[in-house]
Amino acid sequence: METFILIIIVVITNFLSAVTGFGGNILAMPFVISLVGIGVARPLLMVTALIQPCYITISLRKYINWKVLKTIVLVSGLGLPLGIWLYQYLPQNSLLISLGVIMVLASALGFMKLNNIKIEITSKPALLILLFLGGIVQGALLSGGPLIVIYTAFVLKDKMQFRVTLSALWTILYTVTIIQGLYNQDFTIEIVKYLGIIIPFLIGTVGLANLVAKKLSQRVFGYVINITLCIGGIITIINQII
Repeated sequence: METFILIIIVVITNFLSAVTGFGGNILAMPFVISLVGIGVARPLLMVTALIQPCYITISLRKYINWKVLKTIVLVSGLGLPLGIWLYQYLPQNSLLISLGVIMVLASALGFMKLNNIKIEITSKPALLILLFLGGIVQGALLSGGPLIVIYTAFVLKDKMQFRVTLSALWTILYTVTIIQGLYNQDFTIEIVKYLGIIIPFLIGTVGLANLVAKKLSQRVFGYVINITLCIGGIITIINQII
């Protein structure tokens, strides 16, 4: 039953992520942690989160904005090692509360955007700080997406460029994180077993998500993602406080 629930969570969150270009791990992380613990959840999601952005990047590579991607990789990449270090030394309770807060704030920003409430950040240094912080959160919890997405939304207005450029970014970041995880010997036999079961389901999901992304309203998925983000964030915070 645990494995079945795990498959459902990872497939649904990766489906939503494939449609929008972001959000998979920050949606999945609190639920997967509650099932198998952070020690298994983190390396497991490193691999599952790489499959769909890699597919999108290869199949839709003509939409990548290379200039924006280069800036994101360089700046967020500076924060990535710091995040990995924080994961090793900070209490898991503090990291998970931080994740919950980020999820709630990200959902609030998402609802504001869906309701045409404009958020303007004109300072280039402020936007670059967002990228750096996103790299830190990505290294620690694989969930730096909301901060990086805020930056990308300000500099890329085209939907396909936004989606595919972010997918290229996740491909790079998760590849680096997996290499770091292998170096730290984070991958156990238990994790490999889970991956062997889950990956075939994900491969089919990505193709379906690409079809849905072309046909269904992005606004509907926006509401689903932000509601899930908010609920997941609140549950994460409460679980660590109680």
